[in-house]
Amino acid sequence: GVNNGTAPLAEYKAYYNKDMKVTLTFDEKYFNTDANGKLEHFEICVTKDDVAIETPAITWTHEENVHKAEFTISALEDHSNDGDYQFEVKYCDCAENWMDVTSASTSNESSVEGTYKSPILVMDTTAPVVTTSYAQDPSQSLTENGIERDYFNVETTFVVEVVDRNIRYQELKDVLNGVTGVNVDGDAIADTQL
Repeated sequence: GVNNGTAPLAEYKAYYNKDMKVTLTFDEKYFNTDANGKLEHFEICVTKDDVAIETPAITWTHEENVHKAEFTISALEDHSNDGDYQFEVKYCDCAENWMDVTSASTSNESSVEGTYKSPILVMDTTAPVVTTSYAQDPSQSLTENGIERDYFNVETTFVVEVVDRNIRYQELKDVLNGVTGVNVDGDAIADTQL
């Protein structure tokens, strides 16, 4: 079997703002390895934002029947590794018996024998950007006790713009309490979505 450590249920996303370390554990008595220690018949496909990427370097360790494959997706300062990752693993032993999958998650998205597909693992190291403005210009601006105040002589709209890859609509709803908004693509968001 394969165990991916502490992955959440498959219907959820796991969020990381630091390095994402993946450990796969195989319990196999009859195995062969290549010159790099990789189990023969082991295949992995890693995707970022639904596009296959080069698999990060995998470190293999073996202790009796237990074989571990570990790799890390690094959180980079330039945020270039931010994205939605998934990996799919296939393995069969020397007799071509496909692995049985056990996981910390209770659900395996793959229905293919001998295959494990991870939940979505989100790398998000970018802080949200929040800007505020008014739809109309103030009729008067005054500074009182060191605080600048804007005054309007007509009804105005206060605009809050949040730019983030992973907006949590429920939290926005709690803060805005029924205010309609506009998402980053400019599509109207109903009160029920906030």
